[in-house]
Amino acid sequence: MVKKKESPTGIKKEVNKSPIGIKSKGNEVSIDRKKKVNKSPIGIKSKGNDVSIDTKKEVNKSPIDIKSKGNESPIGIKVISTYYIILSVLTVIFGLITVFAPSMILNYVLTSAPELSELDPAVAHSAIVITGAVFLVIGVIGIVLGVGLFKMKSWARWILIFLALLGIFTEITWLISGQWSSVVGLLINCIIFWYLTFSNSAKKCFASKN
Repeated sequence: MVKKKESPTGIKKEVNKSPIGIKSKGNEVSIDRKKKVNKSPIGIKSKGNDVSIDTKKEVNKSPIDIKSKGNESPIGIKVISTYYIILSVLTVIFGLITVFAPSMILNYVLTSAPELSELDPAVAHSAIVITGAVFLVIGVIGIVLGVGLFKMKSWARWILIFLALLGIFTEITWLISGQWSSVVGLLINCIIFWYLTFSNSAKKCFASKN
């Protein structure tokens, strides 16, 4: 009688089990339908030969929460509104100093222009306080316009277009009189006037907002 040789390591050979539950017995192959298949991250369920998709399953969100805002303000509007707000805040600060410390302003003026020392101190003091109050009002109005433009208000846009046009004529007048430093102000007003009046992105954005 011939004996079958056993494995030298004494390891019993087993048929690898299929991950979906396939069992092998001799020449017969059976499928264990009760075996659970790994679920898909989007909620695909397998039952026998039927496949169903769980649409309620949430897909993993991207680590970056991207929000699309079709009516977001253009960068040009943000720059112009920020420029007006900063300039107006500085104007308000100067107005407060002028109103509450007129003597300091008067001493500075008299130091810079000694020929004005003949003016009545009381009149000069009152004039400085009134000038400071005017700067305060202008600064507050500028802040309101800057915030209004940032929020894409049509009234703020048209007022700033008018002020930019007025500034262009004023700067040209000063240039004619020989004040070449007005070139900077002229360029800024021209850019603001052109952008708020003729820029397609600005016009489309204001049209959608209003």
